Amino acid sequence: MVKTAVILAAGLGSRLGHHTVEKPKAFLKVGEETLIKRSIRNLLDSGIKKIIIGTGYKKHFFEELKEEFKELEFVNNDIYTDTSSMYTLYLMKDVIFEDFLLLESDLLYSKSLITEALNSTKTSLIMSSKVLDNGDEVFLESDSSGNLTNLSKNKKDLSSIHSVLTGVSKVSLKTYERMCQYFSESMDKKMKLDYEHVFRQISSDENIYLNKNDDIPWCEIDDENHLKYAINHVLPKL
Repeated sequence: MVKTAVILAAGLGSRLGHHTVEKPKAFLKVGEETLIKRSIRNLLDSGIKKIIIGTGYKKHFFEELKEEFKELEFVNNDIYTDTSSMYTLYLMKDVIFEDFLLLESDLLYSKSLITEALNSTKTSLIMSSKVLDNGDEVFLESDSSGNLTNLSKNKKDLSSIHSVLTGVSKVSLKTYERMCQYFSESMDKKMKLDYEHVFRQISSDENIYLNKNDDIPWCEIDDENHLKYAINHVLPKL
């Protein structure tokens, strides 16, 4: 059983404008709780024992959570403005020793997204969903076995669309080590590479299953329109 989770939370969240001037976007309050606290509680309630948060922008906000959640650990990305999510994940190579759940910090989602990932027999998977057309979605393509073959934010780059990335994945240690190997070999040229694009690069060697569920409520909050969608369409279902 997976007992570790990683939350990627280093970025500026600049597309949310005034909402992130004074705090990271993970500290957006939607309903009665911030995104990050809701996510931490979802993970702990699902049996996760250790949560590693990749910090950067205004890291002290996250570090203060340690007073409430002793299960938290932190790995800081000092150059978050010049890098992207894969670099933050790569920095964790000295503290990740087992399979783990991987989450983005700007998600509002049902705990079912976590429990379904944990209960799957697949060792590496992406929790995916139907196309919502909310903008900024990562479209996924699969082979006949349901494993990832390609992904893009542009539908025209894909021969077919299986589903979209939710921002929750399960990653085996073997897959993570392969991701780090790929990234280390190209780091000097690709510092702004996102983790999902590394998934795509290694997908010919590592099976990454697309676990599609159209019924679990979720959304990513990258901009004002996403925030409105979260409040009006996702929050009422949680």
